[in-house]
Amino acid sequence: MIKRNILLKEMTTLRVGGKANYFAEVQTTDELITSLNFAKSKNLDILVIGDCSNIVIPDEGFDGIVIKVLITEIIITKETPDLIFIKAGAGVNWDSFVDYSVSKGYWGIENLSLIPGTVGAFPVQNVGAYGQVANSVVSEVHVIERESNKLKVLTNAQCKFGWRNSIFNTRDKNRYIIIHVIFKLNKKYAPKLTRIDLRKEVIRLNRFSEKELTTSKIINQTTIRQAVINLRSS
Repeated sequence: MIKRNILLKEMTTLRVGGKANYFAEVQTTDELITSLNFAKSKNLDILVIGDCSNIVIPDEGFDGIVIKVLITEIIITKETPDLIFIKAGAGVNWDSFVDYSVSKGYWGIENLSLIPGTVGAFPVQNVGAYGQVANSVVSEVHVIERESNKLKVLTNAQCKFGWRNSIFNTRDKNRYIIIHVIFKLNKKYAPKLTRIDLRKEVIRLNRFSEKELTTSKIINQTTIRQAVINLRSS
């Protein structure tokens, strides 16, 4: 349902911002398309938001329609002996998704713990931390093209990932709205401890020796996640 004159500052982590002339929360692709059609019918500017952890909205608000994406399903779409493919909605809280992955024993995003934002924001800036990065785990990005309202599936290569960028914040900025991301995670032991500060924190937490850390399959995703949380919180 599309609402009028909704105060946005209550939704942002910075607690600033005025009212949205129109506002919609969308939980499905159909609801998103309905909101886009409404915007076209009234010739409205569109602002798409997630959890508003990295956005500044002016005090005068937004004289258009703000669309908050709340697509939150998490579905396993494919599995091999070594890999798991997971479809996550753009509205899923990123750290909650990391926690889900860690709890299932999947490798690939545990070093990306405690990063604010949503799954939908993750590919945009090719987010990375402590040796892991979006382009190494993103298999596909499912989008709605704003102009045509058509669903498109973009491969990893088509996203043109670079240093903290992709097509979503460069050449095709504002062309697409991300609705799902397909992640390719590892089911086999695959810790990434290239960062010295992370290695030291893992050793400190668990009283491992450097030799044990290097030669034994002694650590798990939970250990690394906690070490990253400690480093990011310190």
